[in-house]
Order: sequence, then structure tokens, then C-alpha cells
Amino acid sequence: MHISVFSKIVRIIGILFVITLLITLMSSFSLASHAASPAVELTTADSTDKNGYYAIKLIMTDITISSKKNIDVSIIYNNMAFSIVKAEFSSSVKSYASSGKSGDNPYHIKITAGSSTLKPSGTVCTLYFEPIGIPEVKDYVIRATIGGDVSASASNGEIQVKCAHKYVKESTESPSCTSGGYTLEKCTECGGYRQNNKTEPLGHQYEKTGTVAPNCTQNGYSVMECVRCGFRTTEEGEAPLGHEYGFGASSVVEPTCANKGYTEYKCLRDDCGYILRTDYTDTVDHVRGDVVTVPSTCQKHGSENIYCVHCGLCLEEKRLDLVPHEFDDTVVAPTCTSRGYTLRICRACNTIRRENSVDMTEHSYNTVIERQADCTSAGRKKFVCECGESYTEEIEPLGHDYVKESVIDATEESDGMINYICSVCGDARPQIIPAGSISSGPSDTDKTDDKSEFGTERDFFVKRLVLSVMLALVVAFAVSLIVLVLRILIKKIAFVKKRSKL
Repeated sequence: MHISVFSKIVRIIGILFVITLLITLMSSFSLASHAASPAVELTTADSTDKNGYYAIKLIMTDITISSKKNIDVSIIYNNMAFSIVKAEFSSSVKSYASSGKSGDNPYHIKITAGSSTLKPSGTVCTLYFEPIGIPEVKDYVIRATIGGDVSASASNGEIQVKCAHKYVKESTESPSCTSGGYTLEKCTECGGYRQNNKTEPLGHQYEKTGTVAPNCTQNGYSVMECVRCGFRTTEEGEAPLGHEYGFGASSVVEPTCANKGYTEYKCLRDDCGYILRTDYTDTVDHVRGDVVTVPSTCQKHGSENIYCVHCGLCLEEKRLDLVPHEFDDTVVAPTCTSRGYTLRICRACNTIRRENSVDMTEHSYNTVIERQADCTSAGRKKFVCECGESYTEEIEPLGHDYVKESVIDATEESDGMINYICSVCGDARPQIIPAGSISSGPSDTDKTDDKSEFGTERDFFVKRLVLSVMLALVVAFAVSLIVLVLRILIKKIAFVKKRSKL
């Protein structure tokens, strides 16, 4: 019983500990989140010095700017224009801050971190400004927004400038022809202006300064000028007079094959010069001229045309055929690298044609011995054509030409020897005479060579190589056969042992 109660108490304490831990963690997380949120705060914009300048203090809290990042603060003033008088930055951001141009809306302040992290805090900037212009409203809204490389949320600031205006007369503007008059008053509290006691524009007061008489096509008019401002306008007068023609025609233009004929009447009024054309007559037929011939060439067609003698219109056209080319022929003979042909060039137009193609000729080779053959080594000869084409062939070895040089006769107890020498290269070939032989070998006049009785060195090497390869193949086959028989015996013995155990 006591153990059960103790267990319950321990569980309750554990649950309370977990709850307390969760609350602590949530509180710390909330505080950390709050601390990580950058904030922008604006102070009131009351007049702060004897010059009547307004002041805005920019306050930042818990803002961190990473290396080579920046924060951009925009200050926007609605309903009124301001001129920035000066900007004071705190020592922590002074060397990293830049501001916008005076009069810009919005006005920008950029705070940039250089090569290291920047953590501005508190009042980082104070701006002094004054209103400009002549506003018609009494309440002015100023806002500040933060942007740039800020990861957390930012709080923007907003203030309203209100003033119980106390105006005094500063100047009076009299009315003119186009604008009304007013009294300009200035507020002694905020420096703002207003227009009071407005009057309507006076309007123009015209007097006639001149008259322009009408002509044949335009109205007459009077020139009116305002006696106050000098503005000018016109006032419509008499209607146009119209053209005045005489009783007789000024001239008669006869018709042609291209244009109609007509009668001209000229206006008699001075400085008019207008001509009336009327009484049109139809055009007349074309008049054929002589045949105009343009001769043909081997590239361009000629023509025989007839034109009207008055207007130049082509009345009849005939196209002429081309004339044949006049070729000068040059025969180009074929070679072993190019075909032959007849080259034809027209002496009139330089047209070029190639005709009568002829096949290429065979190569004509000259033989050049590059290396002479001897008794044992092959030679080489090269065949060269005039065009540069070439090929080579091998000259077979000449072979030794052996002659008997000396003889040592055999006896019953000892061998004899015949010594043969190549008459070309001096190579020696001894021949053994077995002991007890009757004959001492060939006669003095006998000759031999390495291709018959003795064979060449190359034949001997080839025969020996073939015998060696055959011997190696026989040995390999025998070894493989022995290995195969042993493997079969081993498997057989293992199978017999396995069956005996069963």
C-alpha cells in the first residue's frame, strides 16, 4: 500500500517537472524569438530647436546585420514636402550609413555591414527637417519602413504631425487677368503656409490694334490686344471675296495623246494667282515613230520597238533572239593526274565552257635503285612518276657463289676437309670428308651454293624453328592428356570411397 502511494507521488512529481520544463522552454523560445525581431521606432515630430526644425529619431532594437549585408530604412512623409536639414548617426553606424537626397520622398537611410557583422542598437540616427511649399492640409503623416537583408520580421513606425495653426499675414498677391489674388499667411508654430482672402481673376480687357482685309479665300479679321497683360487674339471680320475672272479666257491648252486639253481662266485680283481650268477636251491618238532597234548579244535579247513621238509610250515591241557565242578554243592535253579537255572562251562575253573530255594517261615511271641486293640481304628499287606518284619493290638476295679453295685429303685414321669460299662476299663453307673415304670430294672445278647442297642459313633457321614448335605442341598435348587422366582417376576414387561408406 505504501509502495503504491509512493509510486503515485513520484509520478505526479515527474509530470509536474516535465510541465515546468516545457513551460520554461516555451518561455525561453518566446523571449529568444522576441529578441531576434528587429524593430524600428520613431519619436514625436515636435519642433525641437529655435529654428523650428522637426526631429525624427530612428531607434533599432536587437538588429544584426551580417557581413556584406545591409538594412534599408525608408521614411515617407505624406501630404507635405520636407527638406532634410541634417542627419546625425550614432558612432556605432556612422561609418556604415548613407542617406538619400534632400527633398526625396521616400528618404532612404542605408546601413551596411562591411567585412564584419554589425549590431546597431538604440538611437542610431536623428533627422532634422522642415516643411516646404504651401500645403492645404493640417495633419501630416510620416512613416518609416525597414527592408533589405533582415531575416526576422520588422516593426514599422508611424507618427502624425498635428498643429493648432497660428497664422500671421506675410504677403499679398494681387489678382491678374488669368489668376486670382490672395493673402499668404504663415503659421508661427509649424512654419506652414496657407492662402486666404482669395479673389477671382480680372479677365482680359481688349482694344483693337489693327485690321486685316479679306481676300479671295480667307475672312478678314481684327487684331485685339489686352491693355493689362498684352495678350493678343483675333476677332472675325468680313467674309471671303471670292475669285474674279475676266470675260475672256487667259489661255487654251490643246489635248495630247497623254493629257486632255482645257481652257484656263486666271483670277484678276492682285496677289492671288489662282487659275481655273475648265472646258476639258478628250485626248488625241498616239503618233507612231520610227522603229528603234537594239541588237541582241550572246547573253541579252535585243528588240525592235516603235514609240509615240509625243509621249514616248511604247506602241509595239518585238523581242530578238540571242546570237551564238564566238568561241576561241584551247586544247588542254591529259596527264596522269587530270583529264584532258577543250577550253572554249567566248570573245564577246567571256563565257567559259569545257568540252571534249579525254581520259587521263597512264603513269610513266623512272626506276631508281635505293639499295643493292647482296648474297644474303634483299635490295630495294623505287619507281617514280613525273607527277610525284611512286611505289617501291624488293630485290631478292643474290645467294652465295661458292668455289673450292683448298682440299685436305682424308686418311684411314682421320677426316679430310674441303673448304669452299663465296666468290662474291668471301663467306667460307667447310665440308668434312669422313676418314677412309676413297674420294676426296668434288673436283677442283666443282662449284656449289647455299641454295642446293648446303642450303641457305635462312632455310636452316626456318627448319629448326618448325621442329621446335612441333616438339612444343607434342609436349603440351601429352601434359594435357596426363592431367585429364589424373582428374578422372581422382573423381573415380572419391566416388568409390563415398559408396563404401554408405
